[in-house]
Amino acid sequence: MPHTFYKTKEGSPRVSLAEAVHAANRTIHSRGTQNRDFQRMGTTCTALALTRLWAIVAHVGDSRCYRVRRDRIDQLTFDHSIVWELARERGVAPEKIDLIEHRNVITRSLGPEQEANVDVEGPIPVLPGDVYALCSDGLTNHLADEEIAVAVRELAPQQASKLLVQLANLRGGSD
Repeated sequence: MPHTFYKTKEGSPRVSLAEAVHAANRTIHSRGTQNRDFQRMGTTCTALALTRLWAIVAHVGDSRCYRVRRDRIDQLTFDHSIVWELARERGVAPEKIDLIEHRNVITRSLGPEQEANVDVEGPIPVLPGDVYALCSDGLTNHLADEEIAVAVRELAPQQASKLLVQLANLRGGSD
């Protein structure tokens, strides 16, 4: 993805980041069609392009991008999952949707289809001290947003990553 992002000179950084995700999708899809064991394989993706002035996020699936600014954490992406789609349709918070059996079913991913539906957010203004965290549902299913915020705000990136993974594993580490 970084190679495609940097070599895509046409258009804006938004276009370049989206093209990088589309290129990743084409590669995954191609591999899935070449090997029967990998047919319809897929993955989620969240990518962040960050400068001193702005951030752009491209995403597919339920991996998330958070921004921590002072004492606040903001989720910058929308989960492409049945729960989040139902919540948006009903105008309620995702926590209010009572789905036990299909809670983690995603509505978009990279790989299974020839073309991916990629959401691109931004440019989002960046302020000094902002911290960004990209994480899969393996983390967000076991930790509260506020726990993620404290770790990434107070610790160095490598320490925060280790702590968050250890906490998620202690709480069940399903992914």
